[in-house]
Amino acid sequence: MSRASTTKKRRYSTAGTPSTKTTSVSRLNELLADALFIAENIDPDELKGPDSRKAIKLARSILQALPVENFVKSIGYNDHKRSLNEKIRALQKHCKRDWKDGYERQSEMMSEISEEIVQWLPELWRVMAEEEADPELIRPSLVLCSTIVGDIWSCKSRAEYGDQRFDINISGSSGESIYKVSGGIGDMLVWMWRELLVISGSRKIAIDGILDDIEQFEKTDKVFGLLQQFPANGEQPEGNKFWDKHWNQSMKDFSTQLCERQYQERIAEFQKSPTIGLYRRLVSQYPTLKKQLITFVRENAFSKYPAISYSDAAEIFMECKQTKALLRILDITTYSSTMSDTTLRAIVKYLSTQTSKEIRARGLKILEFGLKRAKDSVWNSIDEVFPGLDNATDWLEFELDDMYVTDSESDDGEEPGHPRRLKDETKLKPVLRKFANIASDYPDGEDGPLNRDSNPMKGYDSDDSDYEEAKQAISPNLAKGIQDWVALLGAWPDNAEKAEVWDKVKCSDMDPWIVIDGALEELANRYVELMCRA
Repeated sequence: MSRASTTKKRRYSTAGTPSTKTTSVSRLNELLADALFIAENIDPDELKGPDSRKAIKLARSILQALPVENFVKSIGYNDHKRSLNEKIRALQKHCKRDWKDGYERQSEMMSEISEEIVQWLPELWRVMAEEEADPELIRPSLVLCSTIVGDIWSCKSRAEYGDQRFDINISGSSGESIYKVSGGIGDMLVWMWRELLVISGSRKIAIDGILDDIEQFEKTDKVFGLLQQFPANGEQPEGNKFWDKHWNQSMKDFSTQLCERQYQERIAEFQKSPTIGLYRRLVSQYPTLKKQLITFVRENAFSKYPAISYSDAAEIFMECKQTKALLRILDITTYSSTMSDTTLRAIVKYLSTQTSKEIRARGLKILEFGLKRAKDSVWNSIDEVFPGLDNATDWLEFELDDMYVTDSESDDGEEPGHPRRLKDETKLKPVLRKFANIASDYPDGEDGPLNRDSNPMKGYDSDDSDYEEAKQAISPNLAKGIQDWVALLGAWPDNAEKAEVWDKVKCSDMDPWIVIDGALEELANRYVELMCRA
């Protein structure tokens, strides 16, 4: 009989009865414990030659021989994977086929998928919590659950998945409540990832892969938000709402270490690449850091080679009421090229609240600049595709003469220079509609360039789940930029200052359709209408 066949026979005989099998596993654990002790204490100089290679080969062979597949079967991974994948594919097909009216059935399908996951989670937790278990084996199951939930969110259904609530109750071996909540499934998965991370780390199991998974599913902040530092005596902090009262001392110690590690890494990350987003995260997690972070931002922003952008520095200074630092930023930078419109509008809003007229004047200057730049941006967006815009503008000005109340006719006490008011708002929409139609044609009446373009919506059905998304993608948002600036001017607290800026803007060839509510929307609607023609 060959050696191979003898080995097979010996393996078979050791599993003859349950008692024998238990004995063999216990014996294996004893031998592995001895082997681990020897491996940890071996002289590094001996880790050379054929003996060391043989030891490594034997260690790998042991791992390959262990019945991991039986463990996978015991937690039902393959069955759940098959079931969940079938259900998510059915949901995706239903969304594609009946996006418009099938949202009620899709909501039911989402609930069925989520309920299967919620009912599976307690079993996964109990297995990973067993002292002799390798929690790393639970990781593929959590990846599967998180992936499926992500697929539900991205299925483009009209059903409100975020409103669905589920009940979960995870109990310990003695029946004590470990985790009992009613809420969204996303929070439950965050808690499970937290448990896997802490259990693994407390058992000296590598956590890099787990951290990568947590980051991939964009749960890092939420997972670390469920970690806390424990006092040196290991006592539970008062008012604990982390669902971690079942933790042993090693888990508490690891949580404390992980919190400290993240704290140091976040500070180092901020010092290397400071941003407004990271600043907010740090202040939210570590409020006592705020003063230190502001000092760093001030020193960095005004250094010779700042790492933080002037835009982010300005945002931080406004949040911290550092007006002098904000004004200094405006002194040293050309905000027209270094700051977005969103940041500039935030600065204007902040400066408008200042009591000093000189400081408010800085905000008015930015406001005037923003209005003019927004006007130019609108012109650049529509000049070529609306060849009849000049004719349409002349026609619109003529029509509007009798539709608006001028400042001299107003008896409501408004300051001069304020934009005119409509006599009857219901009459404006048809006028703007005709204005858009005139603008889309050449002055001689021929079709404009949009009328001759091919239909980018060809192949889409109005009932398709992605129809509205595709339609929105080709619709230019002409109005938002200019209207945001106009709204900001309208909210300026000093009427005299507001009127002065408005007069300057009007004198800079501001066409009426740029500031009339609804005009730019009609141009955008006309654009989509012509582009979607067969």
